[in-house]
Amino acid sequence: MRKTIRLRDHHLESASLVHLYGRNGFANLLIEANYINSSEHPFLNVAYDAAKKLFSDPYRLLLIVDNERDFICRKCPIIRGCSSNGLSMVDIEPALSPFGSKDKQIAEKHGFRIGEIYASWYIREKMGFLGYVKLKGDEF
Repeated sequence: MRKTIRLRDHHLESASLVHLYGRNGFANLLIEANYINSSEHPFLNVAYDAAKKLFSDPYRLLLIVDNERDFICRKCPIIRGCSSNGLSMVDIEPALSPFGSKDKQIAEKHGFRIGEIYASWYIREKMGFLGYVKLKGDEF
């Protein structure tokens, strides 16, 4: 039986950006959103590799979740910095740019429901990133 991966919906949008812009473009977006300060930041590799791996197997099962830290959130420098200062997810969520606590709205925008399990091929189809875009410097 396949392992189901818990994933916040806003990471689906991040994955679509990876597929649209490649590693370098995605790095620039994270820098502009103040998630990271350079294209050498370790979080870029976490987010980029996750986007590639999550959708490399068309039958990978993803459970769309809200208001919890998934494996990407646990590596987020913003969340980790706030957590080390004693803040909870309730305190941190409004500060997260660009998504904040909008997973439910993002899910509904794309026709997904929080708490439902989807195959990665279905998510890719709904999100519109059926093929991988390979840009210079990308190993996709």
